[in-house]
Amino acid sequence: MTEIYYYTVLEKEKDWRLDRWFKRQYPSIQHSYLEKLFRTGQIRVEGKRIRGNYKLIPGQKIRIPPFIKDMNNGPKKNSETRVYPKELLKTIKENVLYCDDDILVLNKPSGIAVQGGSKLSYHIDMMLDELKFGLHEKPKLVHRLDKDTSGVLVLARNIQVASYLGNLFQTHTITKNYWAFIHGVPNQLKGNLSWSLTKKFVDQIKEKVTVDIEGDYADTYYEVIENIGKKFSWIILKPLTGRTHQLRVHCAAMGHPIIGDNKYGHDKFMLSEPFVKKLYLHARSISFIHPISKKEIKIQAPLPDYMVQLWNFFGLNDQLDYEI
Repeated sequence: MTEIYYYTVLEKEKDWRLDRWFKRQYPSIQHSYLEKLFRTGQIRVEGKRIRGNYKLIPGQKIRIPPFIKDMNNGPKKNSETRVYPKELLKTIKENVLYCDDDILVLNKPSGIAVQGGSKLSYHIDMMLDELKFGLHEKPKLVHRLDKDTSGVLVLARNIQVASYLGNLFQTHTITKNYWAFIHGVPNQLKGNLSWSLTKKFVDQIKEKVTVDIEGDYADTYYEVIENIGKKFSWIILKPLTGRTHQLRVHCAAMGHPIIGDNKYGHDKFMLSEPFVKKLYLHARSISFIHPISKKEIKIQAPLPDYMVQLWNFFGLNDQLDYEI
C-alpha cells in the first residue's frame, strides 16, 4: 500500500509561499508539474486544495504525494501509519505540564525526536492524533527541540493559536531558559555568546553546525549558577536567537562543551558509570503571553531522572526557581 507523507510547517517557515517551499525542498521538480499537482489537489494543506501562492502557517500539515517521495533532497518524511511503542505514548501523556483549550505543553523526554527523519522509527509528530485530549483537532507543532534535549515543548491546539505562537517564536518574544551541565568553568561567570553559525558537511556525510563569521547571527546569554571546583559548571542559558544546535555549539565554542554532547564535544566529556551517557541539556522553562487571556504564563519542566541523579550527587538543588 502506497504511503501518504505529511510535513508539519515550522515557525521559521511562517508566510512562505507553498510553491517556493516545494522548490526549496525538491529543487529538481519542474514548475509546470508542480502547478499541475496544485490544480489536481494532489498537494494539500490541512486536507484542503490550495494554490502555489498560498502562504504557510506554522503547525499546518502539508500533504506530500507519494510519487514525490523518491525525489532527491526533500524534507525528512514521516508516515502517519508507522507504529510506535504504547509505553512511549504513555510516557508522553504522563509528561503533560499544561493543557487548556488552546495550548498543550509537554516535558519531552531525552532521546525522542519531535519530527521524523530517515533514521527515526518514531517521534512525537506521529503521536499527535493521540494527544487531542477531548478536542476533535489534533495539536500542532510550533517549534522543535533536539532529539537528545529534554524539557518544555509547546504545541498549539488549533490553527489560529499555532499562527500566534509561531509568530512569537519567530520574533523571539517567547522567553526560554535551559539548564546545562558543562565541562570546566567559564572565565566570565555571565555574558553573551554571539558567534554566527552555519551548517557544514563533515566527511561529506554528517552535517554539523559550526562557528562561521559569514553564517547566520546567533546570540545566547548565559549565567553560571554553581560550579563544581574547576571541573564542572551548572549554567542557565537563554537563547536570544533560534539557530539549530545553537546552545550546544556556543558552549563548545567557548571551550566548555555540554556534558554528554558527543557531536560537539569529545569522549572525555562523557560521564562514566553510574551516570547515564546522555546530553545534559534541559529546556527548563518558558514564558509568553497567552493568546486568549493575554496574561503571562510561565511553565517549568522538572529535570529528567538521569539529570536529577547527577544534581543529587553534587548536592545541587534541582528544584531551584531561577530564571534570566
